[in-house]
Amino acid sequence: MVRQLQTELMVSALKCVGHPADLSGRYNTFIHKFGREISSTSDTLRGYFSRSYGSGHARKMDAYVTTLANEAVISTINDTGFCDHMTPVFDKVMVLDAKDLATFASETVKPRGTLIACSTK
Repeated sequence: MVRQLQTELMVSALKCVGHPADLSGRYNTFIHKFGREISSTSDTLRGYFSRSYGSGHARKMDAYVTTLANEAVISTINDTGFCDHMTPVFDKVMVLDAKDLATFASETVKPRGTLIACSTK
């Protein structure tokens, strides 16, 4: 869920350029603040794909991450208040302690059809 949250925040940063809440700058701050957690989540995701798909894991993971981004973009098409809806998400995430990011993501992000559960094992 952290990867999906990151993707949705990234899409908002790109889509909402010029928005008064400066979502692009806030996204950069998010990446800086939660870099370790994002990296750890990526390692877990990579491990899942490696175990599940063997030598083709990189291609499968790239496809998955691309699908997450595409779905995030598509979900914004008819949402005229998208940037305003994302502002409070940034407000909430930026006051979190790093240890609370995964819980916040699982409580905040609406699962999409491609979402998979990754085990850290």
